[in-house]
Amino acid sequence: MRTRPEHAANVAAFQARLFDLEKEVVKQHVRHPDFHAFTSIKYVGPALVDDLSYDRLAIQDGDAAMLLYEAVAAGRVTADERQRILDALREYCGMDTMALVKLLERFRELAEEPNVEASDAMAIGLGV
Repeated sequence: MRTRPEHAANVAAFQARLFDLEKEVVKQHVRHPDFHAFTSIKYVGPALVDDLSYDRLAIQDGDAAMLLYEAVAAGRVTADERQRILDALREYCGMDTMALVKLLERFRELAEEPNVEASDAMAIGLGV
């Protein structure tokens, strides 16, 4: 950390605990017909968590979110559009965050089910 070197050790310790849920858990250990061969949170979330859907959101995918954010950051939108886009981005990012929380809870439940081998649960870091 160049700007706050006194926090470098704590940040490095935190970063060491991060992992990609899609790559390290879903692609290797979770299958469901409602994934339709995709492993993104937009498919996995609604397939495994009943009350999780992006359908009602103004922004429904990460590509759209990135493009809209870039338009706001570059100043290519009016003040009204900027506020509408930022509100929609907050809602979308909030849904992504909630999806990750709910999926982690669901994966922990799945790891505790008798038909899941303990070695698989340990491999995905669910602490069983």
